[in-house]
Amino acid sequence: ALPSREELKNAVDSSPCVLGVAENKKTKKTQIVQAASLNDPEASEQTHLATLGYDQSREVANTATRKVVVAVIDSGVQYDHQDLDERMWSATQGRHGYNYVNGNYDPMDDDSEGHGTHVAGIIAAEENNGYATAGLTGDFVEIMAVKVLDSSGNGDSKDVANGIDFAIQNGADIINLSVESQGAIRVMYA
Repeated sequence: ALPSREELKNAVDSSPCVLGVAENKKTKKTQIVQAASLNDPEASEQTHLATLGYDQSREVANTATRKVVVAVIDSGVQYDHQDLDERMWSATQGRHGYNYVNGNYDPMDDDSEGHGTHVAGIIAAEENNGYATAGLTGDFVEIMAVKVLDSSGNGDSKDVANGIDFAIQNGADIINLSVESQGAIRVMYA
């Protein structure tokens, strides 16, 4: 059974990691919404673009005065992907992030599902380039790749904590962490 609104509110209010949750009352599950005209072949299947406000994000993109760095802490990011290569964050050494699995500066996604790359694509895939999909944010976002999960999607809580610290220390404005764990992770509360 789905949790009630009250149960969700209590869970969100008690979590130090969640800043807020809002309901979009204008969109119903059965509604089919489309974003503005995009020439990316798979964009018509990306109904989440309109649901999450793709057209409104274009307005933000036109007024952005600086790049927003989004750290994707996951299985890495295929930083040479045609939809992402122009959207990657780079440190002064030309590095796109860090790999805590292998202890080096190559955060390439080697997960068989490409989970980190998929997440990065939802956020920032280049739109209107006639290739694959479109991201929600546009070119005012840069993706910082932080690899904490191995090729099987498994990882260590210490690596996750180090990944969060890396993102903060290197100026990430937003951290996306979409992993799950069995039980509480004590290192995350330190």
